[in-house]
Amino acid sequence: MPTLGEKAKGNTIGKVNPYCWYSWTACDICGKERWVKLTFDKLRNTLCLSCSRKGQQSGNWKGGRYHHSAGYICIRAIGHHRADGRGYALEHILVWEKAHNQKLPEGYVVHHINGVKDDNRPSNLVALTPKRHNEKHESLLQVRAQRIRELEQEIKLLEKALGQSQMIFRLEEN
Repeated sequence: MPTLGEKAKGNTIGKVNPYCWYSWTACDICGKERWVKLTFDKLRNTLCLSCSRKGQQSGNWKGGRYHHSAGYICIRAIGHHRADGRGYALEHILVWEKAHNQKLPEGYVVHHINGVKDDNRPSNLVALTPKRHNEKHESLLQVRAQRIRELEQEIKLLEKALGQSQMIFRLEEN
């Protein structure tokens, strides 16, 4: 096995380009040793292939933040107790924990008060038990259902007035 820093021509180590020089080098991140092509007597890259495709070195890196398909924002938080297998945790949990200087209690969920899943201001977040969280959503559904009934009534009145070619005035207070 070669020693670190050893140089060799491609034809002596079985590389495709027999005339290029290579150096036996360790990856800066994981320490994996491999032959790296030299360009003007400098290493072409200092990371192995697998390390160069992770995190900030990846061509798809977007700052460690993405929108989850369910509408939530995920943040890169390797080692966090709520992080998934790829090292991402839901931002609203991270924000709640930072604002309250404690971990989210086991079994609790973070609720968005205004219902907007990517509005993660600390004032918009509250920790609830799953039972209490479901109650909140049920009461919210009742409020929305009532508002839908009110809007349907208003639509009927507007359609009736439109059918009779009446002018509609609405006086509202500021």
